[in-house]
Formats: sequence, structure tokens, C-alpha cells
Amino acid sequence: MDFEYEAVRVEISGAVATLTIDNPKKRNAMTSAAHRDIYRFVQMLDGDRSLRAGIITGRGDKVFSSGNDVSEFKRPDNFWPKNTLLEAVDRVWNSNTPIIMAINGHCVGGGLELALAGDIIIMSENATLSLPETTLGIIPGACGIQRLARCCGVATAKEMALTGRRMDAREALSRGIACAVTSSEALMREAADIAARLSERAPLALAVSKRAANAALDTDYNTARLMEQWGEQVLIGTSDFVEGIAAFSEKRAPEYEGK
Repeated sequence: MDFEYEAVRVEISGAVATLTIDNPKKRNAMTSAAHRDIYRFVQMLDGDRSLRAGIITGRGDKVFSSGNDVSEFKRPDNFWPKNTLLEAVDRVWNSNTPIIMAINGHCVGGGLELALAGDIIIMSENATLSLPETTLGIIPGACGIQRLARCCGVATAKEMALTGRRMDAREALSRGIACAVTSSEALMREAADIAARLSERAPLALAVSKRAANAALDTDYNTARLMEQWGEQVLIGTSDFVEGIAAFSEKRAPEYEGK
């Protein structure tokens, strides 16, 4: 599936595709074109069986993304960039392909909303997270407050949304937002290593695991439990399950096809 990207860079290495938000003059602010590019990127991940994992990061080592490009917020009747961001964020959240967020530097507003939709977040030591929208007279509109509340509690989500304070990488790790913190130099290597491990797993099992985990945030325990059981029964009927068992018995690496 071929796409042309306007506001990001996309590179493919083996089974891993990496999207880099590329707007250094505006601290990697995201335009509506960038939102569309992120949406297309996830479409590509889900539409190409040769791709098993994605990475999203920002250009440079100081800013992942400073959020939406506020120059596009010109009139109340033209307040569409947030809507296109929400579409992109939802596409990331609902993707069947695991997506790693490699946060290099400040991750602000819409940038944090995008990051929270990812599956695995790793941060550089100098990275920070913040939701400063109230300084512009608005609030996060792409599920930032909701996902932050579900991740680390309503009190923290309220504090960050109301005060706009920055959370550093170590606190994000302790609160369960980030999975790892590395040096700036090691960030992309760590992301690539995780993506490589994911690419060795059965893609259907990854997709179902992701949906089961997301269900823990979106539904009650019993519903999520049923969904997990249903997912297991579906996967038992796949060719990938047969291949996984055969490979284990034969002491070889499995060759999964996503079927």
C-alpha cells in the first residue's frame, strides 16, 4: 500500500516502519496534514502483512511534538485540526499493529494525546509530558485527559490538565505511562529492539492482545474477561497457532503469516 506523506518522514526497515514528525521550525508541531499522514501510516501498517510493528517519534532530540500547530486555529468556525488529530489518535489506538512511541524531548498537548494512544511508550531522560491547553482557553480534545486518567488516575489527569505542569520521564515511568527510560542516544535503538521482538511474534495474537488490553480501560472486568476468552478461542483456530505449536515442538523459529 503506497502513500505520499506531506508533513512526516516514513522509513521502512524489514518488518518495522518508522514515522518521524518532521516540523523542526515549529518544534514538531502537527498540522492537519501531519494528522492525515499519521492516519495513512497506520493504514499502511495494518494493510501490509510484511509490516509487523510501527514506531512514531519526532525529529531531533529536544521535542517529540509541541502539539497542534496553533496557526491553524484561526477562527472558531475553523476549529478542525483537533478533529483530524482525534481521527489520527483513534486510528493509532484501534490499529491491529503494535505501535511504539519513542518520546525524545518535550511531548506537549496533542503530542501527548498521540503518544498515549500508542502501545509501548519509551522516553529519553530529557523527555517531559504536559497538557497546557488551558493556557489557550481550550482543553485537550483527543482523549488526552481520558487516557491519562485511566493510566495514572483522575487526580493526576486533573492536575496536569488544570495546571499544565510538566511530568518528567522518571515520574512517567513510576506512574506506568512509560515502559522504559533511556539516554537520548539510545532511544531509537531501544525502540528498534522492541519492534524487532514484536516482529517475531504472531501478528494475530498481537492484535488480539492489544484489543484485550484496551478493553481493560474501556469496559467492565467481566466484559473484558469475556473478550479475552473469546480472543483465545479465535486464535486457537488460526494457522499461526498451528505454526507456533509446531515450531515449539521442533525447536525452531516460527514463521508466522498472520492467518
